[in-house]
Amino acid sequence: MTTVLASASVTSDTSLVRFYRIGGCLLAFNFDDETTARLAGNFLECFYFRALPADATVGPTCTVEVFSGCLPRLPSVRQTFEVPRGSCHTSGDYFHFDIDESRVTVHPAGEPLVSVWLGETEHARHPVAIVNALSYAIQAALRKSSLFDFHAAGVVEPRTGAGLLIAGGSNSGKSSLTIRLAASGWGYLSDDMLVLEGEGLQVRARALRRIFAVSEGALAGLGMPDLFAALGTPVNSDRSKRRLEPDVGFPGRFVADCVPRTLCFAKITGENLSRVEPLSQAEAMRRLIRHCPWASYDHGTGREHLGVLARLAGQCSAFMLYSGRDLLEEPTRAAELLAPCLRN
Repeated sequence: MTTVLASASVTSDTSLVRFYRIGGCLLAFNFDDETTARLAGNFLECFYFRALPADATVGPTCTVEVFSGCLPRLPSVRQTFEVPRGSCHTSGDYFHFDIDESRVTVHPAGEPLVSVWLGETEHARHPVAIVNALSYAIQAALRKSSLFDFHAAGVVEPRTGAGLLIAGGSNSGKSSLTIRLAASGWGYLSDDMLVLEGEGLQVRARALRRIFAVSEGALAGLGMPDLFAALGTPVNSDRSKRRLEPDVGFPGRFVADCVPRTLCFAKITGENLSRVEPLSQAEAMRRLIRHCPWASYDHGTGREHLGVLARLAGQCSAFMLYSGRDLLEEPTRAAELLAPCLRN
């Protein structure tokens, strides 16, 4: 990966510059005031970014500049399409995201810069709105740094050390599966949010989000009352779920990264029994692309992104998991069902 220095211009006050590292990515955040620095800092604490001194000598792979105030006027727009929580406008090689009354601008390929304007309306300053806007900024900055976010859980089978990624949308059972497996002695990376990083001919998955997010009803259904002590406040991005601190619930089980060997695409069926069906490499690749839309949309990073997904599909066996009620009702069922899939 080539390290380049971004030409950020928010402030020359080094007290408002922050550096964070994950894997081969070093992000610089430049803030125009203490309020935006605090808001972004609270957000970043939820992720496995390692804070570095402000005098870091290595140039960042991408800079995120964060402003507070009125949103700038959009330039001439070529195309507009809807995205979750807002819209995306393309202008030349720029992407402009209007998300919950804030603006995120992703600069063209070759310019390692993402600009954020946090709106000042009551809606824009709601905690959920801030999370949504900053999430778009972080994901874009990671892509510019050759790390690609993946909406998936990551676990490691204890006997073989094999990594398993569990992909699925919201309410596909990723968190419940991760909790069941961690309780059975498996290592965990995350229950929902990873980044993928190419390393030569292979792909490494890294933990991104620190907390688990689970509803009280789902946790009660797992029959694990001791875990209620690990529950925290509601999750900003989904108030129906609570933060679960995994280092409290499963001490010593955290794994920062792994080289995945198996991909699982999960779907809840409501049937009594769960089942697995193998997937071809081509079908796994199709599903990965559906789960990672920016591999197709972001022309600045799309080719590299697709290459990482292709290597991931090539290094992993893959299967479809149709989750039934047995995974919730039987404490050891998830490990018994999934472990053989990693050993084949």
